[in-house]
Amino acid sequence: MFYLKKLTFLIVILLSLSHISLAVTPSPVVKYNLGDGIINFDREGKKNSVKSILLLTEIYCERNNINFTGLYMTAYPGADIKWLSTLKEEYGSFTVIPEDINVDILINELVYVNYTPLADELSIAVYGEPAGTEETYNPPFFLRWYLYLYIGIPVLLAFIIYSYKEKIKWTFRILRQKGYDFKTVEGCVKALEDKDELVRAKAVESLSLIGNDHAIDGLIKAVEDRDPWVRKAAILELGKLKVTRAMPVLLKSLEDENYYIVSASAHTLAITGDRKTIDHLRERLKTIKASGTARDIRKAIEKLEKKEKDRRKQ
Repeated sequence: MFYLKKLTFLIVILLSLSHISLAVTPSPVVKYNLGDGIINFDREGKKNSVKSILLLTEIYCERNNINFTGLYMTAYPGADIKWLSTLKEEYGSFTVIPEDINVDILINELVYVNYTPLADELSIAVYGEPAGTEETYNPPFFLRWYLYLYIGIPVLLAFIIYSYKEKIKWTFRILRQKGYDFKTVEGCVKALEDKDELVRAKAVESLSLIGNDHAIDGLIKAVEDRDPWVRKAAILELGKLKVTRAMPVLLKSLEDENYYIVSASAHTLAITGDRKTIDHLRERLKTIKASGTARDIRKAIEKLEKKEKDRRKQ
């Protein structure tokens, strides 16, 4: 029910995209070669240099008998205009004067490079009124749905992944398991090297079912796995198989910092250990702090002591 409410809220937001108004003034792409490279008036490229736009404005004014210096002084009273006379010189002999200049695009570009007062004066000189601001327009129906698909689908996918990330993760883990042959010792040993602890735990379970000497070698190796739950599983499986030759790694795991590992080791040592193991358990009991783990060690000691008494009676 919670996910249904979230999904409904998301759909309402996405549908509202179909009514978006965008501040856009579509214009054709026009290129002017001013010696320092190509200037693109398409708003999607890099921002044009201010001097390039001012030079283009000066060229347009000369072509149309408009006093460019006068426009500039009207737009910016008291401004220093000495540098205006050097605009063409800066571009040198490589300057290519364009044959045709679209004044509407030029005005928009002046606004774009923050020369709005100059854009207004140029617009007044050409059209008799300031440039004003860009008008908003509602995109057509097909464009609204294009925006819906372009923005909505990624958002929806992100929502699904976030909501079901655990299920997705679990599915991928199951798929990883299918990449190994757990019916053979070789396949299980290879799976013990997998980065996913779930795959390695499956390998431990399968090695225990196989149960031969080669499989036991794999279980002993798994006792030193980097994941504590895989180590615990391997230790307990060695106990089920009553593997006495795993004593060195079990005694080592008895010193583990993880109390679950210590409890599992004590449990397995109670099954596979001997009277010498009792001394190791008693030493560990002196340093253990967790009460539950201390109880498991005492139980293991009691079982081994009982086993030793029964052995002596025989």
